[in-house]
Amino acid sequence: EYHKFVTDWHYVVDPTLYVVNPGVWKSFSEEDQKMIQEAAVEAGKYMIALARISLDDGTAHKYLESIGKLPEITDWYKELSNVGMTVSILSAEETKAFADKTAPVVKEWRSKIGDAIVDAAEADMAAVAK
Repeated sequence: EYHKFVTDWHYVVDPTLYVVNPGVWKSFSEEDQKMIQEAAVEAGKYMIALARISLDDGTAHKYLESIGKLPEITDWYKELSNVGMTVSILSAEETKAFADKTAPVVKEWRSKIGDAIVDAAEADMAAVAK
């Protein structure tokens, strides 16, 4: 069962968190910590690509193809339409209106978490705003 409508407003969510108890982490050798960190980075790239396939500029598709992990569904707009959903994609004007309305929230977050994190998030969103 699916919703009847979906709107793509160029929002990015990459829920890729990897956590470990500090005591457990310290029990690993430096070599093991390095291996775990490298594996986490690779897993993060994979998860981000899965979340963004057909929603970005093609980078996700190319990455997944390069590692031999293309999923069965590679065009979410088409898939959602095929199951009967109406897919709306905001125009540049509509996206700007949304950004203008949410600007106070962005400003508040900048003061809480700093420019670097907000700038990185905005760069990610720009990457999917085809």
